Amino acid sequence: MRVFSNANTGVFSNASQISLIGNNKLCGGIPELEFPPCPVIKRKNRGKLKVIILLSIVLPATLLVLGALLLYFLVYQKRERRMVAGFSSMPLRIDELLRLSYHELLRATSGFSPANLIGSGNFGAVYKGRLEKHGNKLVAVKVLDLQKNGASKSFKAECKALRNIHHRNLVSIVSYCSTIDSKGDEFKALVYEFLENGNLDLWLHPAETTDQATLSSRPLRNRDCSL
Repeated sequence: MRVFSNANTGVFSNASQISLIGNNKLCGGIPELEFPPCPVIKRKNRGKLKVIILLSIVLPATLLVLGALLLYFLVYQKRERRMVAGFSSMPLRIDELLRLSYHELLRATSGFSPANLIGSGNFGAVYKGRLEKHGNKLVAVKVLDLQKNGASKSFKAECKALRNIHHRNLVSIVSYCSTIDSKGDEFKALVYEFLENGNLDLWLHPAETTDQATLSSRPLRNRDCSL
């Protein structure tokens, strides 16, 4: 123990003794205390500290971005696989039909615009569409409302019927789509040839004042082969 008297200035100016027992790691201070000089932090060590701090921020952020990209890729691949699985699980011959994705049908119908709506039924709605990648072919896209009870069963029944039944008065099927939409919900649609030959209901039950010439110029409505 070292005991000193007559400290110079400050709050200890009137103190007669100072006791610093057990403080072995003290450094610096007034010369009378005879403490060892404090170590000087070199600039090199400061540079290393900055690098460590920078890496601790950048590295987690980079891993987070890469993880998000990987998750998006996996989800996208899963959707594509489900779309292909939807094609392969249906009873129709794939080699005879066009392969159309949800996004192609979305573009063909201008986002399933009400302006392209040509009919609706118990289990969905039918839209007029134009397939740009297939010679601007006009089609009728029947989108199933899967929120309604029996819609999915109706979709399978139509596909089965169209596989087994061929008739000149039945609209030919062009494709079908069973996948996931942009919101992550299940999406099912049947794509038929679009026939501009009037309203089927009016052809079957014509009014007395109906002008057949006018009917022939209207797009076909509600002829979506709900078998």
